[in-house]
Amino acid sequence: EEQIFEAIVRWIGCDSEQRLEYISGLFVEVRLPLLSPEYLSDVVTPHPYIRNNLQCRDLVDAAKDFFLLPNRRSKLPAHLLKPRRRQNFFGTIYAVGGITSSGDRHGNVEMYNSLKDEWEFAEKMSTRRSRV
Repeated sequence: EEQIFEAIVRWIGCDSEQRLEYISGLFVEVRLPLLSPEYLSDVVTPHPYIRNNLQCRDLVDAAKDFFLLPNRRSKLPAHLLKPRRRQNFFGTIYAVGGITSSGDRHGNVEMYNSLKDEWEFAEKMSTRRSRV
């Protein structure tokens, strides 16, 4: 889950003006109870993207309750407590098209190279698309 959190932070950091609006929708997918309490407290909680978003702070508070109040653990959705199936992935992931903060579609293509652990822009599409 640390890798998931760090990937979200890196992705947003590549274009925070356009992408920061997606933080709560992405952050909800991080299985916070599977993080170590130290990582949650030392890395996640003070991160400015999290600290400045009320929905994200609520999720962090729920994860802290998980660690502090064991009798309430059964109230959390089961998927948050189940580790992801780890699979080795070697290759490229493409993020194609999207919507700008003003609601316009765009034709950007971004590639994630798992071997280099970095995102790169590829040639733009000839048409603007979203929800591809």
